Amino acid sequence: MCVCVCGADSRDYCQLETFYAACSGGLGTDEPLKVISMISARYGRMRQDGRCVKRDYGYVGCAADVLAHVDRLCSGRRLCDFPVAELHGSQPCPNDLTPYLEAAYECLPGIY
Repeated sequence: MCVCVCGADSRDYCQLETFYAACSGGLGTDEPLKVISMISARYGRMRQDGRCVKRDYGYVGCAADVLAHVDRLCSGRRLCDFPVAELHGSQPCPNDLTPYLEAAYECLPGIY
């Protein structure tokens, strides 16, 4: 399981991993409640190298924008997790290339 550090930095989540996002604050702490706001989410093979790419097949560049789907699952919540494989229906690449999720989120003040 990978944990994204809150902020605008994008991170890769491999096919057999779980996307996990969490925001702190609220509920008995001195910090204000913060909730997830998805910034970007792409599913596919965006680069020829990286944490989730074990073999260099050359630059493939096949990707689907899955922000709307991930936004429905996560935005406005304090915690969110789902298996990356859940996005397989959005597979934009040839079947012999394993896709991954590249996503970014930030934690914004929420309303009680």
